[in-house]
Amino acid sequence: MRQQVLIAPVLALVAGCGAVAAQVPGGQKSLPPDSGAAIGRLSFITGRQKIAVEKFELTAVQVPSGDKTRIEFTPDGAPEDGASFFVSLPAGQYRLTKWRATGGDQQWEGEDIGVAIELVTGKVVCVGALFVKPNERRRFNLSEEAPADTIVRDECPALTELLRQRSPALAETPVVRIARRVVSRSRS
Repeated sequence: MRQQVLIAPVLALVAGCGAVAAQVPGGQKSLPPDSGAAIGRLSFITGRQKIAVEKFELTAVQVPSGDKTRIEFTPDGAPEDGASFFVSLPAGQYRLTKWRATGGDQQWEGEDIGVAIELVTGKVVCVGALFVKPNERRRFNLSEEAPADTIVRDECPALTELLRQRSPALAETPVVRIARRVVSRSRS
């Protein structure tokens, strides 16, 4: 009986987080019907400081439905070099909002990355490289944390090459649509 009491809140918490985006598997030849793929990169603006990250999460909120999808990914090479993502999502417009990075016993996060993307059915869309400030997560005074300033760079040739190594058929004709800044930010 006690297990049922503990399991129900955990299931409700997991269900409220939204779906997890499907990773584009190695060797994939085509995209599912009514879906597109997004390729991109998330890294930190740190200057000389190196931060070793083990896992990244980014929330994509579909417009206008508000459905949330988590994009989960790990560093490409050295843990301090950022990470690329290759995911399949239903076609449509998305806002990239909350992000989180974890490494060891540390965690960094931001409420709104401040950019939007559009996925096209049957196409690969390059989001570009998103650079955010690594504010360490605080337990208290979260209201004092300023929204992350995001820098968006066109690193699509390098991301396309990584996709070509992973799934050559999908890398033939990527659509380049760099993420665009959103004028007003809202909480995810």
